[in-house]
Amino acid sequence: MKRLVDGLLIVLGVGVLAGLGGFAWLTRHPEAPIIDRAAEWPGVGPVAEAFRDTYRGPPPLEPVAPARESESEVFEQVPWRPPPPPWDPRRAGEPRWVWVRDGAVLRAGAAETARSLHVVEGFYKLPRLERSGDWFRVWRGGREAWVHLPGYRADGSGGPPFGDAPAPPGPLPGRTPDPRRLDATLAALDPAHRRQGRVGPYELHTDLPTDSASEALIAWLSTIADQVESAYAARYRVTPIDRPRGAVVLFGSRARYLLARDAVADTAGLPSSGHAASGMVVLHVVEERGETASTLVHEIVHLLTRRALGPALPPWLGEGLAEELASAAIDLDGTLQPGRLGGRRLELPTRFIYTGAKGSLWSLRQRLEREPSLPRRVLALEREAFLAGDPRPRYDLAAAWIAFLLEADGGRRAPVLYAFLEAVAAGEDPSIDALVDSLRLAGATDGVDQDWSALEAALRRYVTLRTVAFGAPSAAPD
Repeated sequence: MKRLVDGLLIVLGVGVLAGLGGFAWLTRHPEAPIIDRAAEWPGVGPVAEAFRDTYRGPPPLEPVAPARESESEVFEQVPWRPPPPPWDPRRAGEPRWVWVRDGAVLRAGAAETARSLHVVEGFYKLPRLERSGDWFRVWRGGREAWVHLPGYRADGSGGPPFGDAPAPPGPLPGRTPDPRRLDATLAALDPAHRRQGRVGPYELHTDLPTDSASEALIAWLSTIADQVESAYAARYRVTPIDRPRGAVVLFGSRARYLLARDAVADTAGLPSSGHAASGMVVLHVVEERGETASTLVHEIVHLLTRRALGPALPPWLGEGLAEELASAAIDLDGTLQPGRLGGRRLELPTRFIYTGAKGSLWSLRQRLEREPSLPRRVLALEREAFLAGDPRPRYDLAAAWIAFLLEADGGRRAPVLYAFLEAVAAGEDPSIDALVDSLRLAGATDGVDQDWSALEAALRRYVTLRTVAFGAPSAAPD
């Protein structure tokens, strides 16, 4: 009996050592066929996939090689410096800014032969640091750079709504993804599950596995994506030109999304779960599928706004339209319900809270009660200030402002917004001041909306009434 016990102990010891050795070997070879087979077994599959993802790690992203002079190089190659004052008092009488249009190349020096640092997407008002002939040294994204603006008139800060720069572009045709940026983004997808398909009218690239849950999610998102353009045109009374040409890149994990986001200078560090750039919508799946759908709608609206109004929009307008439509409720069958607020009421053991758009609106109500003049300050912010830090509260305010114009007081301000958007599409001033002037003129007969204080009071009433409709939470939303 003793020899039998000793033999069993020896066999057990050898088995443990072999198991440890096998485990160590698998951590160095996570692509081994046995792991792939185990990932298909019921029960064990999720453990095997987690093991493989943990020890394989993300694939290295290949650097984007420069293809031609007009393409961006990695902007981070320029050493970061503390931001200088954007204005030298000794140059009194000269404008403090320059307007730079879509496609302008920012360079390391004041010469066409200087290294290309970045290609501007959109129409930006950049701090002006220096001028040398037709070359301007500007501040963009925490870096200094030079931009060539031949014939640019800089004779003061007055003049047309956009200063003395060329007029901003109007609606632009649908944009196909930039090949180099698309390749850099797709390199972050999990190669084990990378595949293509369609989501609504857009090309889809994803690394979601081919299981029933993932297929159901993609089908649901596709139903939603099919409705966004028609909902946009009906709600805002502007019709995008051309047709959809972009691509959607949907990541199954946030870690891989962050790799893709940070591989491109324009989007590196953005505090979001999705972004739209270079003809692409890029996002990742989250646990709450309604939040994934809202992010998809938000980013698709950015593609639509480029086709309907143009890329030269202040952030209150571009982000306000995107977030307002993204806050719409979505039915279980994927039907988008603009005008009906999304979000859920969560019942907890001792309290309840609201999530999604309902939670955001309740938080906004509290902020407006504390800071009545918040709208005039936030809606006038330049893009970099609007997006600084955590921009979520500013997105919520911009969305509520758009909804207020459409719905408050029986929708009497909606015609003003429609006319404003039509004028913006024709190249007119898209600033918040221009809209407020239109509201003041429209309300002159009845003596309403005659100043910011009156508009802010009306906005507070609208937000309060809308939150009353679904009831106050028993604790402030997280």
